[in-house]
Amino acid sequence: MKKIMLLVCLFMGNVLFSYAASSNDHQARSIDLTTITKNPELESLLSKTTPKQQKKIEKLKQKIEKASAKKRASAGLAIVACFFLGWLGIHRLVMGGTPLLILGYLLTAGGFFGILPLIDFIRLIINPAPYEGNNKLFAAFM
Repeated sequence: MKKIMLLVCLFMGNVLFSYAASSNDHQARSIDLTTITKNPELESLLSKTTPKQQKKIEKLKQKIEKASAKKRASAGLAIVACFFLGWLGIHRLVMGGTPLLILGYLLTAGGFFGILPLIDFIRLIINPAPYEGNNKLFAAFM
């Protein structure tokens, strides 16, 4: 039993160390679309467009705002799903993963006895961007 616990601790230490080394990658990849649309330089360029082009641009801005609101709503739903059904991996489906992820969570006894859903829950609260459309079981460590 002690050997198994030692192996689990070594594995988790290795995973956490590799996560800490690559945590800056996720911050660089996640871009908030609202900051792009509220850029002052972009606004000055938009003032030089024709009224017809401005209407199209406004429609695009509205679509972007709706999409970002939808992403926030799906992230909130994923957090709730992870809290109650994290051992099933339902939160990963909410964020755009494939149904095979549920099989992965079930085969690993609820994500390594609840450790993976706990990590997913914390990561979803902090930054849900790495989970959007990610089909890898260990998305929390990437």
